[in-house]
Amino acid sequence: MLFTSFRRRKGTGMARKRVRPRLIAELARRVRALREQRNQPRDSQLYALDYETLTRPHSGRRLPVRAWADVRRESRLLQLLARLPLFGLGRLVTRKSWLWQHDEPCYWRLTRVRPDYTAQNLDHGRAWGILTFKGKSEDEAREIEHAMYHDWRLVPKHEEEAFTAFTAKPEDRLNPVPYPPLLRAMILAERQKNGDTSVQEPLLNLERTRVHPWDYPAKQETKGKAKGTPAASYSHFGLEIKARSGPCCGFITWVPQDGAGKAAVRNRVPVALVHSSSGAVPRLKCAGTAEPAPGGPLREATPPRRLVRPIRRHDLPAYSGVNERTFLAVKPDGVQRRLVGEIVRRFERKGFKLVALKLVQASEELLREHYAELRERPFYSRLVKYMSSGPVVAMVWQGMDVVRASRALIGATDPGDAMPGTIRGDFCVEVGKNVIHGSDSVESAHREIALWFHEEELLCWEDSVGHWLYE
Repeated sequence: MLFTSFRRRKGTGMARKRVRPRLIAELARRVRALREQRNQPRDSQLYALDYETLTRPHSGRRLPVRAWADVRRESRLLQLLARLPLFGLGRLVTRKSWLWQHDEPCYWRLTRVRPDYTAQNLDHGRAWGILTFKGKSEDEAREIEHAMYHDWRLVPKHEEEAFTAFTAKPEDRLNPVPYPPLLRAMILAERQKNGDTSVQEPLLNLERTRVHPWDYPAKQETKGKAKGTPAASYSHFGLEIKARSGPCCGFITWVPQDGAGKAAVRNRVPVALVHSSSGAVPRLKCAGTAEPAPGGPLREATPPRRLVRPIRRHDLPAYSGVNERTFLAVKPDGVQRRLVGEIVRRFERKGFKLVALKLVQASEELLREHYAELRERPFYSRLVKYMSSGPVVAMVWQGMDVVRASRALIGATDPGDAMPGTIRGDFCVEVGKNVIHGSDSVESAHREIALWFHEEELLCWEDSVGHWLYE
């Protein structure tokens, strides 16, 4: 609503209307302030930092020299781990915000890293570890959060012992508290009903009696147990599962030990592993009855008709999972340029296992069979002649998803399209002499390994760092 005032004209009785634009000016001022606020940079833009030039892109100002040493220690997590052998498995990483906010040690101990091999500098991906926050360590490894933040630091090895040293303060003892009035009156009435003449005030003990909410005490054995001797006992998620051997099948009983935890296992099917008397391979039996807690309704557990044991990693066939293999060959130009050691070093630093390696002078017959898919190409004969012009280093590497990862490490076939940091991007100029060959699929790897190596030439040896690479 606009405020108006009236002023009479001289010599006339008419009044002239004059508008006072106070509200319009106020509205325009607020609009300008809102636009200025929207144009202000966010904190992420204001404090963004180019770690190569140590300048802030928003203001263009460069950090003082005395701050360089501290800032260079911080980066994204995968960007930090990509520079380390085996991606820093087993090392400790922390965050600058944790160092500022907490006096207790806060860090992750890396147990698994899965980089994105399609990234230019392998600075993207996922990582898992065991978290220790404010001096308390978790039991199981889980995925590391906020891996893309720019405040990650690597704890130097010679400082790990001092960094993790921590003596926890004794927890304050919780004093009992009185019950609420209504509950207190009910307890006193129950005492009077039972003839208890105690005058002690009922108090609620707040001490934590269980370490974990699922750690329930074992339930007392009830009378009238079924016939037979328990063959196995298993307690998990508040259940006590017992397996008894019978003449034809295993007999399974399960007893909920507490009210909590029933919902978590309501749809679970009891399973027991019963050993046959003849000493044959253990079989899964699937007959069972369910005994609920005393006073509860009787429920029967009906297992499926056939139970199938889940596939473990050691049950997987060769050339799959962590046992996947690929074939690599350093071409004659790579051997002549003394690049074999550099290529082997790159694959070893990524955690892959060398299964076979040999220096051979390949025959034209072998090479024609190897490049049989390119037989119709115009450069086929020239390629065979080039590969037979000198010695070739043939290799077999093994690891998780090694075929795809090796293609990413090698780079595009044309060196002009290969990214910097790849083998062809760093050492190749012409597509006709691109240093290295790698299998492009698992099927091609199978065929090429069988073509270049005999079965006894492939060594199966135990990798001591395998548990740091894979779950």
